[in-house]
Amino acid sequence: MQAILDAAAELFADEGFENTTMEAIAARAGTSIGSVYQFFEKKQDVFVALAHQVLQEVRVLAAQLTGAGAMQMHWPELIDASVDAFVALGRAHPGLRAINANLQLYGLFEEADEAQSRELIAQAARVLPTHIPTLSEDEARRVATMIITTINAALFFTRRSTDEEAAELLADSKRMLRAYVATYV
Repeated sequence: MQAILDAAAELFADEGFENTTMEAIAARAGTSIGSVYQFFEKKQDVFVALAHQVLQEVRVLAAQLTGAGAMQMHWPELIDASVDAFVALGRAHPGLRAINANLQLYGLFEEADEAQSRELIAQAARVLPTHIPTLSEDEARRVATMIITTINAALFFTRRSTDEEAAELLADSKRMLRAYVATYV
């Protein structure tokens, strides 16, 4: 099944959802079409499974970034590390490219994505007061929302930019987030 999802991710990212067939997925995965249909009734089901797998990988990364190691970092380093980690995941993961290349299908996993965003914000809001003890609960949630939203936006736009533009945008995003958070320190 993983080979099927990996193949689908590459095809959805490179060819688009509409131009990808179940037969092409099977061929790229090196399996029979029957094996694909054994796991997935239709192409849309493959895309949804891929989207949920990506969301899980983002969840794991976020847990790492808000875990014990986060407590050892100063907040500016944590912001930079978070941006860098999500950028690295985005560049390395064809599933994220597939999702961004096919945003017309967002409705298929929107509920799960919104739930995950709320979860990421809650995780960040729990970590922030350990770095900035003066933050109220409402401020921590608001700052966390800005951090998560800004990272998401930067990742979205960097995928549609040249390497040089992406590097500049990410550097500016880090600088902007550090300046924003500093207003609460």
